[in-house]
Amino acid sequence: MSLGLSSGDSLNDTSAVRDPVVCSRFITGTCAKRCEPDTAFTHLLHGSNERCDWVIRTLFNGTALGLDNWEVLCRDRNSYSLSIPPEVNADVELVSCRELIATSKRLLEQAGRKTKATGCRIK
Repeated sequence: MSLGLSSGDSLNDTSAVRDPVVCSRFITGTCAKRCEPDTAFTHLLHGSNERCDWVIRTLFNGTALGLDNWEVLCRDRNSYSLSIPPEVNADVELVSCRELIATSKRLLEQAGRKTKATGCRIK
């Protein structure tokens, strides 16, 4: 799923600063100075059609091909993989970890591999 959320979206939150780059991408104004990635990603997911009550854990998986790759775990136990491009108004790619493991399993079966399917690492 591609989300068209940009730095123009806002949220009122009073959390402490942890990752100003992630936060400034999705939250503006005085809130961005006190933002945590959990808050920014919760706001992002609430703007999508995905189910997530509140992000309780984040995992940064590094940058590949210019995309910042994150995993998030929600309090309701849903989890997602996100790819965030460096451009401010670019779409964020979002995939459910359940979808990733199902796709991995299908591809391994089609290739005749006996390897265990993998999805997200966040638990």
